[in-house]
Amino acid sequence: MPLADIAPGEHVHAHNTRTNLSDLDAYRYQPDLVAQPPQPADREVQIYRRANGDVGVRNELWILPTVGCVNAMARQMQNRFLKETYGAEDIDGVHLFSHTYGCSQLGDDHINTRTMLQNMVRHPNAGAVLVVGLGCENNQVEAFRETLGEFDPQRVHFMVCQHQDDEVEAGVEHLHQLYEVMRQDKRQPGKLSELKFGLECGGIGRPVGHYR
Repeated sequence: MPLADIAPGEHVHAHNTRTNLSDLDAYRYQPDLVAQPPQPADREVQIYRRANGDVGVRNELWILPTVGCVNAMARQMQNRFLKETYGAEDIDGVHLFSHTYGCSQLGDDHINTRTMLQNMVRHPNAGAVLVVGLGCENNQVEAFRETLGEFDPQRVHFMVCQHQDDEVEAGVEHLHQLYEVMRQDKRQPGKLSELKFGLECGGIGRPVGHYR
């Protein structure tokens, strides 16, 4: 409200106005919270138990390009494989994780890309993984494999497109080999406490996560 008469065009600010809430300088937040009892961590769930001890809730076949240049070829491999297997309906999905990185990256930028993709290779929801490179990228397949750590060669395959006469044909053959191994995996009883959960919260300026 105005503290004095304000002429048309006059500056309106704290010197000549005040709020009707000026006397209310205290605010208390007192929500009526409802207690939620914790769920038992030993609840039985159906899981895929991997050889390294990790557990997943899905059994998927993943295609990971080391560089964005092979996205289109990898998509052809995925589509042809799905056609030949009538959708591979006995597993939980065949996914291509395309991206625009891996070429002309240096230093930490390159290492971050490689590390992220290597972590995906080790993800327990991936029953098998085909890593596809072009051959001339910074994110070289051979260096990727050498720095990956332990992996099951029956479940993780690597191919370089420039080393193949027909890269799509070669990729589809790899996918069939991986599929025959992972399609034998079956869910089994496990404990809820064995799972790892990651939560993403948008709109907050710091990383937020909870892992179990």
